[in-house]
Formats: sequence, C-alpha cells, structure tokens
Amino acid sequence: MAAGVYNIQAEKSSLLLINITYKDDADAVVDLSSCTLALTVKDNASDTTPAFTRDLETDANNDLANGLFVIRITASEMDTNLAFDQGVYYIDKTDGADTVRILEGKIQIADNSSY
Repeated sequence: MAAGVYNIQAEKSSLLLINITYKDDADAVVDLSSCTLALTVKDNASDTTPAFTRDLETDANNDLANGLFVIRITASEMDTNLAFDQGVYYIDKTDGADTVRILEGKIQIADNSSY
C-alpha cells in the first residue's frame, strides 16, 4: 500500500494536534498496537538531519488497536524546532523488522494571526 498524502497547515506559537485513523485499502482500520510510529519533519526533503522527530505511539489519546494515533507538536516545539515556512514530514510504521511509510506531505507553518 502506498503512503497516504496529507498536507498540514500549522501556526507558529500554536499547538498542532491532528487525530489520524489509519485504514487499509479495504477501508478497515489497522491495529497499530504492536507497531512503532515515527514522525520526522524536515525543512527540505533533501536534508539529512531532521528538524523534529517524535515517536507517536506513546500519546495518551491514541487508540492504537483501532488505528487511531495523534500528531501533537506543542507551541514551544513549533517555535524551537520548526522555524521554517514550509517543510516536509513523513510517518513510518515499524512492525518487527518491517518499516513502511504510511503518511507523508508538506507542512506549512504560517505566522500566528494574533501577532
């Protein structure tokens, strides 16, 4: 199964919180409870060093058995690690020795409208 594409819009100095339900090609939820989910964010796709990484499977609001996981980047992490206007991200699922990219896209970070 090819990685899904989902472009994210975020704001500087704001919490980014996205709930994702991972489904297979037959639209059935995939049990992720035995997997590792790794978020990687880069300024440019060609960068060798990520700007930000996070293991996603540990979030308290996940329901991994029902395919639900949360992308959470705090306002402080946004300002400290994501100091660019647009970058790329991807999420890899590792189950045993197999690693598969399940989601990828652009992440656009706009100025907070209150400034």
